[in-house]
Amino acid sequence: MNWDAVGAIGELLGGLVVLFSLIFLAIQIRRHTHALEITSSEEANRAFTAYAAMFTQPGISRLYRIGLASPEELDADELITFNAIISTLFNFLAHSHTLRSRGITSSWSSEEGLNVATMYILRQPGGQAWWGQFRVTYNDDFRRSIDRMCDPAA
Repeated sequence: MNWDAVGAIGELLGGLVVLFSLIFLAIQIRRHTHALEITSSEEANRAFTAYAAMFTQPGISRLYRIGLASPEELDADELITFNAIISTLFNFLAHSHTLRSRGITSSWSSEEGLNVATMYILRQPGGQAWWGQFRVTYNDDFRRSIDRMCDPAA
């Protein structure tokens, strides 16, 4: 066997090693992406569960209902609680929006379902007042998304 043949075999083996490394990396990236989607779904579930759990406290459902329909009827302490309830939901929505915009989808909730929940709140006087006051606390992309939902002409 001459040195040219040995060199050719070495190059072939090196190429195969690179090819197998790339295949291995592709498999690992795919597994990591799947694990990330599962984690994001679990995190969304925990966040929404925490939001829903607030309504098990006495008086919260009433406060939520009045806060959406007639926020001026809430006293200062009730208004703080109402703002915290809506902020908790919108933090969940903003997180879900960020994941979706980065291509990480959650099987837990559909974008359409999240939009329906968002619009339910923002079509009511208390929701509109809350968004007007707290929209600056969210990133530009989420704000634009919500603003487009509220005013499709924007």
